[in-house]
Amino acid sequence: MLGPVIFLRYLTRRLSIAEAERRAAKIFGVRVRVIPSSHAEVGMDVDKPFQLDIVRADLEARAAV
Repeated sequence: MLGPVIFLRYLTRRLSIAEAERRAAKIFGVRVRVIPSSHAEVGMDVDKPFQLDIVRADLEARAAV
């Protein structure tokens, strides 16, 4: 959806975060911001019951520590 130029820049590692934000905002008509994180958990998709179970188990394990 972002187009071949953006994809090519991504593949060649010449795509800046700011450029990706601008392009996505223009295409989707919403404000877009990238929030860099070293925690993979923030990218967890939780739209299925088994995914919710995974997240709950992880949160409970962290709370027990």
